[in-house]
Amino acid sequence: MSGPAHSAPAPYGPNVWDVPLPKPADEMKVFHGVLPDFKEGSKRMECRAAHIVYAKVAFQRGWIISGGAIFADEDSTEMVGSWILLRAESLKQARSLLEQDVYTTGGAWDPSQFELRPIAIAPLAQEGDGGSFAAYLESAKK
Repeated sequence: MSGPAHSAPAPYGPNVWDVPLPKPADEMKVFHGVLPDFKEGSKRMECRAAHIVYAKVAFQRGWIISGGAIFADEDSTEMVGSWILLRAESLKQARSLLEQDVYTTGGAWDPSQFELRPIAIAPLAQEGDGGSFAAYLESAKK
C-alpha cells in the first residue's frame, strides 16, 4: 500500500483515529467493546485492509490499546465481530469513534449491536509492583 501510514484505498476517507489524544493516555478512560458484524451481508473482508491500516494508526496514536477478531467457534473458522480496548474521554466519544471506524462505515460492524463498557486495567505486571489494592481502586475511578 503506498502513501502515508494514514492513507487507505478508495472509497475510504480520512482516518477518524488519526488525531492526537486530547490528554495523556493515563488520564483517559478505558472502554471494552464487543462489536458484532452484521449477521447477514457483512462486508468485513471488503474493508479489512483499510480497517487494519487505520487501526494501526489508532494504536500508534494511543486510542486503541488492543483488539482483534471474534470467531464463531474455537476452530477460528469464521470471523463474526471484533473486540477492542480503547481510550476515550467518555462512553459517548468511544461510541462515536467506533461508529466512524471503517468497519462500521464500510458495512462490517452492526453498530446497533455494540456493547461498550468502562473498565479498569489491573496493574498485574508492572515493574516494581509495590502498588496497593487501595491505589488500584483509586486509579480505576479515573
